[in-house]
Amino acid sequence: MKKKLILIIGVTVLVAIAAGVIVFMRMNKVYEVGTDPKLTDITRVTYTAGMNSSEHGYIYDTYTISTRDQKYYAETDLYDEQAGEQVVTKIEMTRPEYMEILSLIEGSRFARESKKDSQVMDGFMDSSSYYAEIMWPRRPDGAWRLFMNSDMSRAYTQAVEDVTRTINISFTDDVEPASVWILRDTEENRKISIWGTAMIKPDTVGSEVSADVPYAEDAKYLFRMIDDEGIYYSGDIPELRDGWNLRIYAIDDHWNMQLDVFDETGELRYECEIFNAAL
Repeated sequence: MKKKLILIIGVTVLVAIAAGVIVFMRMNKVYEVGTDPKLTDITRVTYTAGMNSSEHGYIYDTYTISTRDQKYYAETDLYDEQAGEQVVTKIEMTRPEYMEILSLIEGSRFARESKKDSQVMDGFMDSSSYYAEIMWPRRPDGAWRLFMNSDMSRAYTQAVEDVTRTINISFTDDVEPASVWILRDTEENRKISIWGTAMIKPDTVGSEVSADVPYAEDAKYLFRMIDDEGIYYSGDIPELRDGWNLRIYAIDDHWNMQLDVFDETGELRYECEIFNAAL
């Protein structure tokens, strides 16, 4: 009986030691983004850069991308010197755009935060500093931070700032009540069939609505629409700029569709052929 008790105690001690080693290794592990965690596992990335300003005091800019419920978001929280306040901009983007930004931080390190690291955003180290963080389902508890080199952080923040830029357009639907998406014309966006929340959803046929859509440097876009009758519409927009107008309508009795593109002066710039079919 005594030997059995000693054996049980010994096994318990060994299990406790093994568990302690595993916990210690996990809590002190340095994770490499792209390997562990994989890019597809990451649900949120946040990068905050702060600095002391002689005129405005301590100011900061935050750049965040995130995903939930199969939707993808980008958000900036930037200090506007003219307004003297923080300005938050949040947009929904496509999965390819989200993954493209994520790829910019591949190879960065996610490590347990040291006491020295924890003081960075408190302004103890220098007049400018940053803090970065990622989230994924198996993220260890405790204080951790993401370490990026300057090229990586610059590329990431620029990409988030670019993807949150928008242009304002007007849209008239003379077909059927519908949900409309205006996407950047990229090879990746051409391959997807899930576009997130509709960017435009007119209340009534024939009404003109104003909407913010993603900014594209080359001004080229993809038009996607699904009406309330289950008809799918698609086409290419060769050029679309801030202040321009779109109108979709049937050009004959055979339900052939056309999308007209007008500039800010009302001049017709393009007549785009629109494909349509029942889903």
